[in-house]
Amino acid sequence: MLTNPNHITSLIHQLSSEGDERAFEQIYDLFYSKMYATAFQYLKNKPLAEEVVSDVFCRIWKKRLELVQIKNFESYLFISVRNLSLNYIRNNSRISNESLDEQSYHISDSVALPDEVMEAHELQDLLKNSVESLPQKCKAIFKMIRFDGLKYKEVASELDISVNTVDTQMRIAMKKISQSLGDFSRKKK
Repeated sequence: MLTNPNHITSLIHQLSSEGDERAFEQIYDLFYSKMYATAFQYLKNKPLAEEVVSDVFCRIWKKRLELVQIKNFESYLFISVRNLSLNYIRNNSRISNESLDEQSYHISDSVALPDEVMEAHELQDLLKNSVESLPQKCKAIFKMIRFDGLKYKEVASELDISVNTVDTQMRIAMKKISQSLGDFSRKKK
């Protein structure tokens, strides 16, 4: 996919100056596949490659105010993916150096049945949809706390709201997500 540098610059400006979630989503859509492919080249492991790309996007969101200072955003993304991948390999070299045959011996006896795998995917999709259906402010707060690992006080400071507001929004999010998950478990019985 070819990317228009002017479009990317515009998205970065929207993300940096306005905290525009749609701009972030467009950047994600533009670059995810290529970033994943790069991470997979290094790690040879799908979940780890997904985790590395996810970490890079989390860092982009956290540092969105500084993005306009980056001269070549696309290079920045791929250098970040490469560096995180190499860090993972260095920190976990025992795992990354094992061949697939060696790794297969480490699989536990409790291999998931196809029904369990399908149910886990359904549950994951339901959770994602539940989060995405939250009101905008509630969703942003939930993601910052659960996905970015920020504390209530940090979120309050970044969004210029009170800690009580963050707490209230998190309760709303958890209640709605719990209801969705409860509905899912009742359907499975």
